[in-house]
Amino acid sequence: MLKELYIKNLAVIKEAIIPLGGGLNIFTGETGAGKSILINGINAVLGQRSTKEIVRTGCDKAIITALFTHLPAEVEAKLDELGFDHDDDEITVTREISSDGGSVARINDRTASVGLLREIGSLLINIHGQHDNQILLDSERHLQILDDFGGDNSLLSAYRASFRKLQQTARTLGELKKKEQSRLERSRTLNEIIDDIGELGLTAGEDDELEREYQAAKDSEKTMIAINNAISAITGEGAANELLASAEGELSGFTEINKSLAPLYERLSAAEIELADIASELEHAAGKIELDGQRLDETAERLGVINKLKRKYATDCEGLVKLYDDACAEMSALDGCGDEIAELVREREQLLHEVTEQAKALYNYRGGRGSLHGARDCGALVPQYGGRHHQSPPRKRQADGQRHGQRRVPDLCKQGRGAKADIEDSFGGRALAYNACAQKCHRRQGQHPDDDIRRDRYRSFRQRCRQD
Repeated sequence: MLKELYIKNLAVIKEAIIPLGGGLNIFTGETGAGKSILINGINAVLGQRSTKEIVRTGCDKAIITALFTHLPAEVEAKLDELGFDHDDDEITVTREISSDGGSVARINDRTASVGLLREIGSLLINIHGQHDNQILLDSERHLQILDDFGGDNSLLSAYRASFRKLQQTARTLGELKKKEQSRLERSRTLNEIIDDIGELGLTAGEDDELEREYQAAKDSEKTMIAINNAISAITGEGAANELLASAEGELSGFTEINKSLAPLYERLSAAEIELADIASELEHAAGKIELDGQRLDETAERLGVINKLKRKYATDCEGLVKLYDDACAEMSALDGCGDEIAELVREREQLLHEVTEQAKALYNYRGGRGSLHGARDCGALVPQYGGRHHQSPPRKRQADGQRHGQRRVPDLCKQGRGAKADIEDSFGGRALAYNACAQKCHRRQGQHPDDDIRRDRYRSFRQRCRQD
């Protein structure tokens, strides 16, 4: 129940605290006194649409706070579902409307969306007016009205329980499928790591060792080439040895004639011997150098693969070894959930069939005689949802012999002069309760602008009902 209403800077109201007692509370006053402002404030705090025009002139914002006590069970259930506390069986609902058009909603000083406020507000207060009936205009409440009218909610409760179980199963199945998909993707990544690194048989520090071996092999190859070139320069055709021998032969015939050439000749002879000795030692040194072209190619190839993997996984050789070990360990720990998924799929299909059958039974119950078993005593139900009970007089027998009896079935309507319940029974003796959006309008000046639309909808609906 609404116990207290606090309003600040709303239209002509600067600030007001309005306590409400049990039973009937009446606000009276002349036109313009502000009675409708109270309703606008209640509408705002219930999450209905509001505009910045209702903010008091010169003020930054309007504040409306409502204190509700003795909460109904359905309100407590909705608050528990949404995670709001309701200590001492009461809550406060606040709506702040800024002069710039923005608004903020709070439930127990906790920020909430306006839609959430509207959802809870529809359970707290039902506003009845000439052109405003919250429940009858809320299409989401029509089934609740019909089920309350039927009196037996066992089928609905069973359907909701099965549907919630189906939803939970579907959520669990979806999570498992995502988990399985992630597992498969991770498995592909791990297999790639294992395939890339495993076939190399890497050891820690192997890249440095291979680098040194490769560099030494390259240096040996260069050294061998240099030695061979030196030997060729000394002993090859037209090389130093032949030139020294030619120079020695040229001077040999003139050493007796020119004594000064004798020492030079001897030095040439010694140089020729020295070069021959150097060439021999070079050949001996070349013989000690071991060159394995195949090993060099293998080392270069393996070193290239290792460096490529180091770039791919952005780590060194030790990191590659650790990455491989971790991938093997994780791969062995990955468990598939295919069996569980298959079981949940079977359970979902079974629940889907069960929910479908329950939905059909509920549909038939709502539309058939069972849901309307209490039609004869439904008069008290109409005021509960904001209407006035009215019993139509018996109608004359139609030309085709179809009889219209007087079994009372509520026709909850909305019109310019208020809600009205029309009671009738037809269609082969089957009681049918229906919610019409409009009824016949009074042909008078000043009628509601939507009356023509409502009248057409009302007639169309009644015609469809008779065809059934």
